[in-house]
Amino acid sequence: MDILPLIPEIKPLVPSGHLESGTQRPPFTAGQILTATVTSQEAPTLFTLQTGGQQLAVESSGHLRVGQQLTIEVTALSPQLRLQIRADTPVNQRINTSLHLLAHQGQVFSQIASLAQSARHSAQLSTAAQQTLQQMQTSLEAFSPGSPQITSMIAGIAGRLQSLTPGASPAQTVDTMHAVGRLLQQIAGSAAVSSPIQEEAAVLAKALLTLRGPADAATAQAMLPVPSGEPAAAPLGNLADLVRQLGAINPSLAALLLPMLTPSGQQPLPAGDQLMEQLLSLLTRTGLESAAGEKAPVDGRSLQQTLHTVGMNLERLLAEGKGPEAANTLKFALFEMANAATQPAQMQQAEEMLQSIQLAQLLNLRLSADSIFFMPLPFPFLHSGFLLIDTEKERNKESRDQTKGGGNAQVVHMHLQLEGLGNLQIDIHQDGEAIGLTFYAEDGERARFIGEHREELRQQLSAGHLHSVQFLIGAKEPVKQLLAQLVHGSTGMINTTA
Repeated sequence: MDILPLIPEIKPLVPSGHLESGTQRPPFTAGQILTATVTSQEAPTLFTLQTGGQQLAVESSGHLRVGQQLTIEVTALSPQLRLQIRADTPVNQRINTSLHLLAHQGQVFSQIASLAQSARHSAQLSTAAQQTLQQMQTSLEAFSPGSPQITSMIAGIAGRLQSLTPGASPAQTVDTMHAVGRLLQQIAGSAAVSSPIQEEAAVLAKALLTLRGPADAATAQAMLPVPSGEPAAAPLGNLADLVRQLGAINPSLAALLLPMLTPSGQQPLPAGDQLMEQLLSLLTRTGLESAAGEKAPVDGRSLQQTLHTVGMNLERLLAEGKGPEAANTLKFALFEMANAATQPAQMQQAEEMLQSIQLAQLLNLRLSADSIFFMPLPFPFLHSGFLLIDTEKERNKESRDQTKGGGNAQVVHMHLQLEGLGNLQIDIHQDGEAIGLTFYAEDGERARFIGEHREELRQQLSAGHLHSVQFLIGAKEPVKQLLAQLVHGSTGMINTTA
């Protein structure tokens, strides 16, 4: 039975020396596990515990409740007796073992297309499960900035190019170029891009895959494709304009490409500026083409329906006798897929997605003690993402607004981690029709980049009007933000010492 890290610490108010004298000495030893009951509360942080037939006055930063049963461990005997709550409940154990999935949430849900395709060829799955998987795939792709597969390939190429430095060894450079060439081959074979893009990617991939060393740079240069109607090497200024156009549609992808528009001395490719410019031009135009594909319009209602289909309320629907509604959720379909899958890969994909949904349910259960509502954002283009809504604050704010005769104000905290933009926190304040946005980026450069698209934000609002918007720094990793909420909340799962 492992102790979860940083569990609320309880400090007995009686010095250990006093406890060791006379009849008041409790039979405590270091490492001893005790059961205790909270019998009274004298102040916000002062409580009385009963353990082993004895009363013990303690101080704790945890939100203990009278009548609460605790399992505690003696962690120190001197200079003061220290007790620590053990939170090894089944809920906490399951959260601990699956919390890593939250950091790779996008990778898990990027497999939805593969599951949907497998479902279409499975006679063992119900019609409802097949339709739900297909509907979820369509919904997630509608919210994705362009084809998720193409976006992932472009991001992979950009990441590999940025991993090179001017001092990289020839072997490292060649290996990287070969990896880029293989990704370009995938773009060349994708039906999601036009024929000109396919042809250009195929020729450029061949050029990169022929590299065996620095001496091959001239050969690769001679094999560069020339896009129709464009010079082989577009000026860097024009490329910057293209990347900015991409930023209006897909900011995270543009943020990956912009750093490569650097002075030639910092460009790592062995074939020189022309090859870099050709690669950037191809990647940017591929991203623009993918993002410009025809999609059904999406809005807040579409997002709400997509999240509802995930099945966070599956068990409640079943308890209420709403079987048909429960059968139309992703979680229900994944249960079917996990049991009906004939291939290990399909079973593993379904089980990982199920674990992610169940983790979200467990986190919601744990955070409900603090009146916090947790909602995952299962989009493939996010490394991780979720919403946190303090429902107690919402009720208090609503009550105050109604007393003043005002509207219902709401605040939603969105925590994201994206390729290129990195960690991002968005606080959404809505008061009637007025919407205020506060963006927290990792650094000033990213904050300025997001700020350049203020007008696009205004146009994308599907309800209300943008009353104010701020671009600040200070965003942290979503998982760490969630842990911070657990640290400082009354969940009893994690906390710093008192």
